[in-house]
Amino acid sequence: MWLRLIACVALTLISDAFFLGWVTRGFFKTLVQRVQQRELKLRWPAAIASSVGVAFGNWFFLLRDDEPWSVTRQLGAAVLAVLAYGTFEITCFAIFELWSVESVVLDLAYGITSVSSVYALTSQI
Repeated sequence: MWLRLIACVALTLISDAFFLGWVTRGFFKTLVQRVQQRELKLRWPAAIASSVGVAFGNWFFLLRDDEPWSVTRQLGAAVLAVLAYGTFEITCFAIFELWSVESVVLDLAYGITSVSSVYALTSQI
């Protein structure tokens, strides 16, 4: 049980660091600068806490009982991602006039891919 939690947190942190720190860094820097009229300053402790929160949700709802991989739980991982990433992105889109539809779609696609992949990998432990 605890090994799954540790693996889930580690994989989520690695995935988020790769996605935000490398793949989409320029996109989000530009978007945030356009929205807040100043350069993006990432608050690492908060970013890490957010990633750990998503990982904990993945573990708590889908992985903590040590059940093997299943299609139903794989779909649950996708739903969890839509709820977590969708809440953030749709809220930003609702309150920031310059927030982009592209960001909503990109982050939802990433969230679904990341949470589902972490579930699939961690469920094998």
